[in-house]
Amino acid sequence: MYQKISCSLLGLILAVTAWAAPAFPQAPPGGQDGFQEQFLQIKRKQLGPALGVSQQTVDQLLEIEQRYKTMRQKLFQDSKADFKRLQQTMHQPSPSDQEVRAILLAIKQKQEEDQNLHQRQVREEETLLTPVQLARNIMYQKRLLKEARSVKGKGPREAVPLTPPTGPREVSRKTGAVPAESGAFQERESTPAAFPPQLERALGVNQQTAAQLLQIRQRYRPLRQQLMGEAKNEFLRLEQVMRQPHPADPDVKNILNNIRKKEQEMLALKQRQDIEETAILTPVQQARYLMFLISSRQVAKEPQSPGAPLDAGIGTKPAARSGPPGMAPPGRPPGP
Repeated sequence: MYQKISCSLLGLILAVTAWAAPAFPQAPPGGQDGFQEQFLQIKRKQLGPALGVSQQTVDQLLEIEQRYKTMRQKLFQDSKADFKRLQQTMHQPSPSDQEVRAILLAIKQKQEEDQNLHQRQVREEETLLTPVQLARNIMYQKRLLKEARSVKGKGPREAVPLTPPTGPREVSRKTGAVPAESGAFQERESTPAAFPPQLERALGVNQQTAAQLLQIRQRYRPLRQQLMGEAKNEFLRLEQVMRQPHPADPDVKNILNNIRKKEQEMLALKQRQDIEETAILTPVQQARYLMFLISSRQVAKEPQSPGAPLDAGIGTKPAARSGPPGMAPPGRPPGP
């Protein structure tokens, strides 16, 4: 039995649904740089009225956002390269445990660095905004990103002008406020590894190990569901408070803190599950399990002919996926 290495299998698949899609929509004719500049100027004009802050504060917020976005872009590209290397290694007839362990560790370290960058950005933003302004900023950024994506593929003349949000909207996945979109709550509540024989073939493990993996997933599932429900309730509370004419900072701060707490509890739960799973798998089997989960999630999203095996793509590069699992593309809206 191999003990846990510093790499989270569950963490690796948190952002699998976001790999193929950039954080911003595809640039209209005229180039990505021009579109990003247009997007930035829209925010520069709208953030002040939307948040109730001065233009000086807006400029400071945008400077923070751009500075951390640049760092995350490099981190994201480096992690993509690590995951590509993992896929290439797993294509070998007999991949080395030592080599796979090193790659998984490198991916995990970049995930942790990405989380650290997020926390540093949030701390800087919190020095400029009150809790109510912070909540408005989160909701505004999410609304703006949603509207920007809605004009994907349209030319500049066809694009509908983006307008500042007039009321509470969705909260960024960084807050954990919308369980289905938050970093900690992004994993779907499905059990792709539903059949032990498929796990045995895909991972190269015996029946007992396959059964243990399923038992672990099934034991943690209700705990995740409970946390997701609690986080959703906190978000509903936040929406209700932000609908008031004059929401109170202490009320908003309390809710945002509760949301952060739920997100941390979910991350801790995933870590505990990972410890149990990696304790019974070798590094190569961990990588195969990762590929199995990714392939199963993709199959679950697409129509499948009767009898098509879930493990058809195990150990191979997932179709149309080139980004690292567990790390969303840079440019996501800020949040607590």
